[in-house]
Amino acid sequence: MRLLIFDTETTGFLAKSSAPLSAQPELVEFAGAIVETDSPLARVETLEFRCRTRRALRPEIEQLLGLKDYELNGEKAFRWHYLAFARFLGSADAWCAHNLRFDANIVGYAVKRLGRAYVESTCWPGVDICTLRLSRALFARGPHRLRDLHYRLGCPPKVQSHRAMADVEMLLDIVRVLLEQGKFPLKGNYAAA
Repeated sequence: MRLLIFDTETTGFLAKSSAPLSAQPELVEFAGAIVETDSPLARVETLEFRCRTRRALRPEIEQLLGLKDYELNGEKAFRWHYLAFARFLGSADAWCAHNLRFDANIVGYAVKRLGRAYVESTCWPGVDICTLRLSRALFARGPHRLRDLHYRLGCPPKVQSHRAMADVEMLLDIVRVLLEQGKFPLKGNYAAA
């Protein structure tokens, strides 16, 4: 199975689903790795990009990401990344993120901002896997943050987090360990609760 392991960084937190699209956060950074799960988690392809946003990053988001708003000025808007993103997404059988509901909504909103034709032509993976939900199933007591799950599974320490590719690298370690332990769901949907 071709599994897309991905993460997003954004301008903020999700508003209520009933809020207008303009109230939802924008995609700042996307990173993903497609791996083949039939072999020892062989990385097939990666995609990483940053996006210029319409709204400025708030100071708390800049601090969390370690990224200043002015650093996005030279980046292209998401529409310039869409074709590579859609091809990448469409080549995966399943997708996996830590808090998949959040990340799936973020990329979904980015595509919706492009217009209806883009939404209808985007091929979304058929299987949803959320490592936050897996963490809650494996460990009754929290915390269940990505870094905590990474540590609990005995993965090698990573220095940076809250940057998309750094978080993808942690997710790759987590998926590798869970596959070795036979605890990673490869069939059906295991989306966020």
